[in-house]
This record gives sequence, structure tokens and C-alpha cells, in this order.
Amino acid sequence: IDALAPQFGAVKNRTQAFKVAAYSFTASWLAGIFGILPALSFLSILGLYSLYLIYTGLPILMKAPADKAVSYSVASIVVSIIAGIVLAAVAAPITMMFAGSGTLSAGNLNTGTAGGTLSVPGAGSVDLGKLEAAGKKMEEAAQRVQSGQAGPVIAPDVLQSLLPGALPGGLVRTSIESSSAGAAGIGGSTAEARYGSGENEIVLKVTDLGAMGGLAAMGSAFNVQSSKQTETGYERMGKVEGRMTTEKYDNTDKRGSYGTLVADRIMVEAEGRAASAEAFKAAVATVDLSKIESLAKQ
Repeated sequence: IDALAPQFGAVKNRTQAFKVAAYSFTASWLAGIFGILPALSFLSILGLYSLYLIYTGLPILMKAPADKAVSYSVASIVVSIIAGIVLAAVAAPITMMFAGSGTLSAGNLNTGTAGGTLSVPGAGSVDLGKLEAAGKKMEEAAQRVQSGQAGPVIAPDVLQSLLPGALPGGLVRTSIESSSAGAAGIGGSTAEARYGSGENEIVLKVTDLGAMGGLAAMGSAFNVQSSKQTETGYERMGKVEGRMTTEKYDNTDKRGSYGTLVADRIMVEAEGRAASAEAFKAAVATVDLSKIESLAKQ
């Protein structure tokens, strides 16, 4: 952050740069606590708020011009990614690590635009154009929140109506509930239903992150892909039909989950116990995702 300051009309100050880095990533560290509770694990995405804090902190602490805040933020994030890769694989030549990837030049970032793709070995890639576009989208969302016009979330009863009466495989709905909450102009709503038959039980949930979902737009720029195979199951994360999707399943205890983020704002997830991993995918498929996308635009 300090080294890039002159390129974006900011003032070099190592202490202030340290404050930006420390304060901004506090949100990411705190969001990690949601990983303790599987039911709230999707809220870990709120750690993306750190990216917004970088954007808002640079003009204040580094005296960066407002019109270069987005590009300065993007450059700082990209350099952080590269630094992380170097620390994780210090023995690997950097030229080998990024062979075949798109190029990144400080010059085009300095003009206020970012383009190309940054390859992240073993994880995926970062679309710099999408990252900058997401930054601007996040700025607009923040301005709406500050003005008290963040926009309503999808009503809980509407989300509840998206949940079917039964799931494939003879799983009958045993309960259904919905709720909403909000504070400081930021709200959210959720609906969930339980389905059971014998030893199998699946909980199907639809959650609208509301204004906070604007932060998830940052996630679309990070084309993260990961896959972990164990003796008894697997875990995967990546894009499926353009949506960030996570899935896992254990063949021993028959527990698993499948979730997808719709319109960078609404999470549809199925979790529980079933005879196969396909049961969770089938459960999510019962929810009309195209309808959700339409509701998100209203």
C-alpha cells in the first residue's frame, strides 16, 4: 500500500499504510468465526467487507484522490495476492508461477482501469476487470446504505414460497419457517424447511443478504476453484453455470451439503444427511433460481 501510493497520487506513509492493512482485514478475521457453526458458514462471505474497508480507508489515511480509490484498491489487493503466493511457494520462480497467465501492468491501473487475468496457482484466477467493476458496484451500494436507501430485502414469506412441499426421493416437508432482521439500514431475510424420510433429513434454506450481498459481487472476480478428496468423501468449490458453488459429502456418515450464490446476493443451500451427494443437488434444483434472480433485480 505504501509503495503504490505515489502511482495513485497518494501520500507515502508507512504507519498509515499499516493502519489500512490492519483495520481493513479485521473484518475478514472476524468473519472466520462463522466457520465454527456449519449453519452460519455462508456468512463467512461477509469477510469481503475487508475489501470495502480498503477502498474507504485509502482516501482517508493515504490521502488518495477519490477518483483513483478503486484502482488503488484493486492494485493493493492484487499485490497482496501475489505476495501471498510468493510466501506460500517461495522456492518457485515467479515467472514459472505465472506462465501463461494474463498480464498486469501498474500503468493501466494508474489510469483508473484494470484488465486482464491474474492466475493464482492451485486456486484459480482473478479477473481484474470484474474486480474493479465490483469495487464500483460496492461503492454504489455503500452510498445507498449511508443515505438510508439500501433497498428492501426479499420478504420472508416470498422466500418461503420458493421452498417446495417435498424433495426428490420421497423426502416430505416436516417444518418450515422464515424471518428477517435489519439494523443501520442493512437487513436480511431467510426461509428454511426441513424434509425427512427414515434416516435421511435435508434442510433447504434460501437467504437474502440484502445490501451486504453487494460485497459478494467481489467474489465473482475471484474465480476460485478448489477440490479436496479424502478416503471417505470430497469437498469442492468453484463456478457452476456462472454461480459460486460449494459442495461436500462424506460416504461414511452420509452427511453433506450443496450451496450456490444467486445474483451475488442470495444463498440457496441444502445440507443434512442423505444416501448420496446427488440428493443435495436435487434439493437445490427444486428452487427456481431464475425467479430468484428476477426478485433480486426488483
